[in-house]
Amino acid sequence: MLVDQSNHLEAFNSLAEKYEKYRPSYPDMLFRVLETYIKEVENCNRIVDVGCGTGIATRKLYHFFGENNNIVGCEPNEDMLGCARKTNDSKKEQIDFVLSRAEKLPFENESVKCVLTAQAIQWFERDKFYREVERILVNSGCLAILQNNRNWQENSFLQEYEEILEKYNPDYNRGYRDIQFVNELEGSRLFHDVLYCEQRWNNKMTFNEFLGMSSSSTKADKIIKKEGFEKYKGIIADLMNSHCDEQKLVDVSYKTELYLFRKKDK
Repeated sequence: MLVDQSNHLEAFNSLAEKYEKYRPSYPDMLFRVLETYIKEVENCNRIVDVGCGTGIATRKLYHFFGENNNIVGCEPNEDMLGCARKTNDSKKEQIDFVLSRAEKLPFENESVKCVLTAQAIQWFERDKFYREVERILVNSGCLAILQNNRNWQENSFLQEYEEILEKYNPDYNRGYRDIQFVNELEGSRLFHDVLYCEQRWNNKMTFNEFLGMSSSSTKADKIIKKEGFEKYKGIIADLMNSHCDEQKLVDVSYKTELYLFRKKDK
């Protein structure tokens, strides 16, 4: 089912600085896979990150592709976009950040080599987004969907953390990003040549790091606004105290997934 979540845009207001400081980046290996996948796309040098947030994945694109390509980040939330631009200015990277919704992108027909969306597609009206991506991609251009998923299935700390989110936020369900991309894209008849890969990795985090990462989430922010920050902080402290190691660190495991789709030639 393609869910319209466009009215949730304001959910990210005031979260940009925490998001930039505490959210994890993405494994290099998956960008190397993307690099191989788009090698055959010639005569176009624009790569776009849609729903770029503060530019975490956009900067990875710049690191891998910026020498020979124009890297553009598109983001509809002005707070997140402002943070992306500020960080970009401080790093002196040649990335263009523009205010834009995923369903109406500011590019001409067949003018983009690759569209990436990282940790954002659940917010889109995906049927409109898929058609818009097909419009702006050159023939054989690539749509890349990247997801950093907490691996709660194999991590007892994260299992309990998900239970806390579901307990205190009735609107939250840990399966909200379980989207059948392959079925949706094959059903659209716009893309083919599907490639899927994943990488599992761990991140050791202090209490302050995990609390910061957690509170940068719209799902946790809703709990904080309802229950108060101090109560939420105490809940996370109790959780970490029951799972941290001798160094007071907790193991946060991820399964990062990359889906690649190629536009069908006309």
